[in-house]
Amino acid sequence: MYRPVYLFLWEKINRKKPTYQGLTCYMNNVSLSPCIFRTVEDTEMYPSKYEEAECLCDGCIINGVENRTYNSVPVKQTRLFLKKVPCPSDPKKYSLEYKLVSVTVACTCFFVCSALHYVQMV
Repeated sequence: MYRPVYLFLWEKINRKKPTYQGLTCYMNNVSLSPCIFRTVEDTEMYPSKYEEAECLCDGCIINGVENRTYNSVPVKQTRLFLKKVPCPSDPKKYSLEYKLVSVTVACTCFFVCSALHYVQMV
C-alpha cells in the first residue's frame, strides 16, 4: 500500500510528540533517514543542554515509502563535556572534570550486504 511520505512521517512524529519537550520537526525533510531532535538537559554537566537526534524509521524512505531492506541507523559523535563534582570539604563548591559523551547527531541510511548478495554481485 502506497502512502505519501509526509503522511507516514506525520504519524511517526505525532506518536512521539507527547514524549519530548523541545521537539523540532521539519515536514519538508527529504532525508532517506529522517530524524527528530530533542533537547537533553543535565544540570551536572557543562554545557547543561544539547540537542540529540532520534531516528523516526527503522527502514529508509525510498520512493516515498519506508523500505525495511535498508536500515536507518544513528550517527554518533563523541563530545567533550565538563562534569561538576562536589568538593568533599564544602558541598557548595565543586570542581570540573572532563567527560566524553556519545551523542546521536543524525541518522543515515545503511544497506547490509550479505555474503550471498556480495557473491551474486561479483
